[in-house]
Amino acid sequence: QRHFSRIAATRAEVDATVAGLRRALDPGVASIDALPAFDLAAAHALFGQFIAPAAEVWRPATTLLVVPHGALAQLPISLLPTQPSRMGSKTSDFSVYREVAWLVRSHAVQQLPSATALASLR
Repeated sequence: QRHFSRIAATRAEVDATVAGLRRALDPGVASIDALPAFDLAAAHALFGQFIAPAAEVWRPATTLLVVPHGALAQLPISLLPTQPSRMGSKTSDFSVYREVAWLVRSHAVQQLPSATALASLR
């Protein structure tokens, strides 16, 4: 089943959001104290823009096959929170991430490089 929706964000806005989230995932720091917080609000906003609009299509599934484009291909889609977080966008206590409703908690997510790759896998 297919679903198409128009995204209000510009490519530059999405690129900047993904770059900010990537800094927390691949920070290149030497100590745990220097790790930046994962911006849960920005990650949930991406979920709201790209994944949530098609919820009626994917929610009954157990596995999501996604083909992200551009900067989104640099972000594990499974790390998008499906619900807003009460923690805000900045936190230094990593144990609070246990409470986040990550997409991976409800669905297996397979990211593919292209729609052609899906045909090859089938």
